[in-house]
Amino acid sequence: MAIYKEDDLSLLCVRELKVQISFITLSEKRDIISVQKWQALFYRRDGGHMEFIRINGKDEEAIRDLSAMATEIVREHYDPILGKEQNDYMLEKFQSPDALKKQTASGYVYYTARVSGKNVGFFAFYPRGDAMYLSKLYIYKSERGKGYSKQMIAFVSDAALKSGLPRIELNVNRTTPSTAIYEALGFVRLRSEKTDIGSGYFMDDYVYGLDLEKKKEKAAR
Repeated sequence: MAIYKEDDLSLLCVRELKVQISFITLSEKRDIISVQKWQALFYRRDGGHMEFIRINGKDEEAIRDLSAMATEIVREHYDPILGKEQNDYMLEKFQSPDALKKQTASGYVYYTARVSGKNVGFFAFYPRGDAMYLSKLYIYKSERGKGYSKQMIAFVSDAALKSGLPRIELNVNRTTPSTAIYEALGFVRLRSEKTDIGSGYFMDDYVYGLDLEKKKEKAAR
């Protein structure tokens, strides 16, 4: 089981967000705060230190726990949007233990995100073409609004660049409030996409992209 802390992330994580609070005003002077002080301010503001634990697809217990967490979060979030019947179908198709084992075997990388030893959410990604495809990113309802998604996206951004991939892409349901969150994180809507997932059900999504090279250029200014 691989465990990563936010301090393991490359300088990209710092540069992406530093631009938002890179100056403070003291006695009418604008002083650049140090990276160390900035990191302390950012992580305190965003709910504490986060650990990222990679899931071993051959670890039966870890897979069962991940499936249970996914079921709880996704059911709460998507039952009101999709209806319980379609959501149950999608949970079985994409988040059951067997589905998760097949995904990890085919190249999906799953992580759980923890704060103070407690799981707050999970995410999954894999290379697809010239982009890192963010397949899933979910956070418990009680943990939303604390800035955790920003830290998770920074981790995926770092993984993408280390893999030589200049972009992140993802799909998100067109009617979910999550679209506004991704846009606030810098994602741009690329297109609409309707996917037949069988049994008469469709995923009606927007496709979003995040250009990491542009983010690096902006952060370096």
